[in-house]
Amino acid sequence: MKAILEKIAYYADQHYESAKDWKAAHEGGKVVGILPMHFPAEIFHAAGAMPILLQEGPDAVTVGHSYMFPYYCGFTRSVADQAAKGELDFIDEFVAGSGASSVQGLCVQDVLKAIFPKKAIDTKELIAFMSDPWTKESVIDTFTKNKENVEKVTGNKVTDEGLRNSIRLYNKGRALMRELYQMRREGNAALSPMQMQDIVKSSMVMDKEEHNALLEELVPKVRANKVNRDERLLPVFLSGHMCQAAKADILRLVGDAGGVAVDDDLYHGWRYIVQDVAEHAEDPIEALAQAYLDKNKACPCPTRVEPATNWELTLLNAVKVCGAKGLIILQAKYCEPHMFYYAEIKENFEKAGIPHLLLETEHEVVSMEGMRTRIESFIESFRGM
Repeated sequence: MKAILEKIAYYADQHYESAKDWKAAHEGGKVVGILPMHFPAEIFHAAGAMPILLQEGPDAVTVGHSYMFPYYCGFTRSVADQAAKGELDFIDEFVAGSGASSVQGLCVQDVLKAIFPKKAIDTKELIAFMSDPWTKESVIDTFTKNKENVEKVTGNKVTDEGLRNSIRLYNKGRALMRELYQMRREGNAALSPMQMQDIVKSSMVMDKEEHNALLEELVPKVRANKVNRDERLLPVFLSGHMCQAAKADILRLVGDAGGVAVDDDLYHGWRYIVQDVAEHAEDPIEALAQAYLDKNKACPCPTRVEPATNWELTLLNAVKVCGAKGLIILQAKYCEPHMFYYAEIKENFEKAGIPHLLLETEHEVVSMEGMRTRIESFIESFRGM
């Protein structure tokens, strides 16, 4: 179990190494870099490419500031910085257009196109209004164009059967990770929040067959190493971070302060694995489109618009179901979609009498001591309740 988790942690930390290894081993193989949050990697996998989710890098932004102002979110500035430094040169196609406006408009349309004028850059905006009569047809059209573009890049035809096979492969990985999540909710998974994040993050950047093989080894070992949750720890729910992984130091601070994460809706967490795709649909592109619509019901996203689905109410229900006593919100600085929704979250959690703590995070250095004090104070406030 330790060896598997160490390998997973390595690829989560060195998040582009697996793709570079794959490309070196597959002559002529193409790597597709997908920006968060909604494009299905299955389309690009079915074309014989290796799709990866672009990640926020660990280094402070330097060269990237010549392309992007510092008041954009840390993820987009980091991607611009990586591109400017040549760290994304190995990628053959970029796909984006379904996140915040800074991802679609500036990071992709301006920065990546300026740095990589000869690379394929697919910027098909996914419709954000989820309940209009034409929504599903619009999504099908977008995914069809994604398929046509990656066929040009790879020279390979995406067949229906090939797409179904990729869907099955990705569903398998999601199901195995959801099993780990369920064990954590039940209080008997010997996995830290950082280990859970590494598991999901590595699935975004590793060869899918290799990652699934690791999960098939890991899941039974976690089940066999059942550890009952320490009842002295305060169960909390982690929410937020729509594009980037939470910093390891922040996750550790929660544990050091006497808390234990029992569930989350993080992008590098439950949000990424919540929804499967129908495996036997006559039209697999339509199945992917339906999964896009269904996912927003299962785990609403603040960049999508659906009046019948409220993120704050879904979040409130998730906190109650998992038995968390408090909510810790990780809000990336300058993340406008999340900031706009926070007022609704705050109002509904106060009405329900469930305490929450808002932590604004930044790509650059943040005051860990200040954050430690706030987290400790939040968890300590429960002692006398």
